[in-house]
Amino acid sequence: MEKTDPHHSELPASDAATSLGRPPLPGWTIAGIRAGRALVVVTIAAVVTSWLTHPWWTAQGWDPTGSPRNWLPNVTLGLLLFTALFGQWICGLAASPQSSWRDGDELVAQTVIGRRRIRLPRALIIRFRVLGRSGTTYGAFVVDRRCRLLVLAGLFSVGGRSRVDRLVGPRTTDGLLRAGGEYLLGLLWLLLTCAGVLVLVGFAAWAIGMLPA
Repeated sequence: MEKTDPHHSELPASDAATSLGRPPLPGWTIAGIRAGRALVVVTIAAVVTSWLTHPWWTAQGWDPTGSPRNWLPNVTLGLLLFTALFGQWICGLAASPQSSWRDGDELVAQTVIGRRRIRLPRALIIRFRVLGRSGTTYGAFVVDRRCRLLVLAGLFSVGGRSRVDRLVGPRTTDGLLRAGGEYLLGLLWLLLTCAGVLVLVGFAAWAIGMLPA
């Protein structure tokens, strides 16, 4: 855990241009933001439609595996699962380091719901690492003085350590113990994310009547 020093700029001189304005966002980032917004609209429409037509599709019964025979609730469940998996990014709680930049002493993140700004002076920086099949992904939890949280984590990117350092400041210390702690934090974050997905999808399935009586 680290706290940034309000009297010391942690933005390297080579990256001073990032404090002057937003850098061009990659095309895949713009496409992802638009897709996230569309996914929310489509998922809400599917949930409402499934709930309103509940008597119609439940009359068709369930198959031996316990799934509704009608396609509508099954498609809705798939949309809910997809939305829940990327829920942190869709609701603006998380942002990719590639879609974030420094603006003076503020960290700016372009999210699906809009632009978020967090003042880094006195902010709590908790770094983490996630080990995957393709390598290690680096991220950070950023908590400002108002207890607002932003998770810097890429969806599919591997690496990103230097990018995260440029955004929140260089590491004060490093070592085997610290690396182990960051991997543990990354694992806990993944477990909490999976638990949240299961709870959300389960509750939604119950609410629209997908669970057989």
